[in-house]
Order: sequence, then C-alpha cells, then structure tokens
Amino acid sequence: MALTKATKRWTAEEDQLFSALLDLYCRDFQAISEQMNKSYNQVRSHYYNLEKKHQMQKLRTKYVESQTDDSNKDKKDAYQFIVFDSVK
Repeated sequence: MALTKATKRWTAEEDQLFSALLDLYCRDFQAISEQMNKSYNQVRSHYYNLEKKHQMQKLRTKYVESQTDDSNKDKKDAYQFIVFDSVK
C-alpha cells in the first residue's frame, strides 16, 4: 500500500507544524514535505501564499495607521488604492 500525499487543504494543526518546521529547516521545502503529508509543491506554494498574505497585511496596517494619524494627511492619499470601499 503506497502512501499518498492527497490532502490539499491545510488544517490548523498542519499550519502549526509547518511553522515549526519552517523555523527548523528555513526554506528547505523538501525536508519540510518529508516531515508532513504534503508534496514539495504544496509546501512551497503554501509558503509563498502565506508570504503574499503577510505583505498585504503589512500594507493594510500601514493604511490604517495613516488613517488614524491626523498629522500624516498626505499619506492617506498614497494608500488610497488599497481600500476597496464603494461608499465614501
């Protein structure tokens, strides 16, 4: 009976294990995939998806900070493209 790396969705437990293995192996996706029931491509894709999500969160945080700081009125316009509000 061959083991399959079938699961596509990442559970909370898998995310925690991934984070721990990432701390241990850095970006050695092959070593991480061998420790998990995921393929090399799944591990690599998950890493880059999380990295992209983290970048968007940083941009949102900068935007919110610029909205709350009245002394930075010029910065409000610089981050206007991030907000997807249809009502102004």
